[in-house]
Amino acid sequence: MDSKKWKMKNYYTIIAVLSLALTCCKKKDKSEISVPQIIHKEVNTILAYNQHLNLDVNGDGKSDFYFVSVLVMENNIASLYLLVNPDDSQGCKIIVSKEPQLVLSGLWATPFTIGSSISANPAAGYEWNSFLNSGLIISSADNGQQKQFSGPWIARQNYLAIQFRVNNRVHYGWVRLSNTGGKEQVLIHDFAYNNVPEQEIRAGEQ
Repeated sequence: MDSKKWKMKNYYTIIAVLSLALTCCKKKDKSEISVPQIIHKEVNTILAYNQHLNLDVNGDGKSDFYFVSVLVMENNIASLYLLVNPDDSQGCKIIVSKEPQLVLSGLWATPFTIGSSISANPAAGYEWNSFLNSGLIISSADNGQQKQFSGPWIARQNYLAIQFRVNNRVHYGWVRLSNTGGKEQVLIHDFAYNNVPEQEIRAGEQ
């Protein structure tokens, strides 16, 4: 074999080896690009009278949970309720206490402490619920002289258990809420959810 042909053969061999190496690198890079298991997002919005929030958890442009206020008259006393409504059409639910049933057929939204498991099976006395006005957070009653506050979220920072569906698969998550005692407002700090369907998440897990 003359030197010219030998050089050309070596040239094509080197090109083939380099092409193979680049292909392997590209495949490796693609495999290393993965979506985080826990998706976390900041909110930092106040829920109060006439200050509402529509929360799009999975970023599909549709609201999943509606944080709203409702003002009602009970025994000639004005009562303000701050609550969360899941969008049932999107398979959204929250965990609530089964009892007692309150105004507007509502139930208290259950506060979870940090590290608590959020999954398909709530503890006894609690349930996943998607009914309108089912998730009451706090209430205040004003008799004209003083305001009386009630609800399991008063003067606490805890986590609201949520679930929603993507491609008909259930995802579990949490929304961190807090209330300063004596104030008719709730701060919605942030939220997170497990990007793996049907897998639990711990309250506060990021």
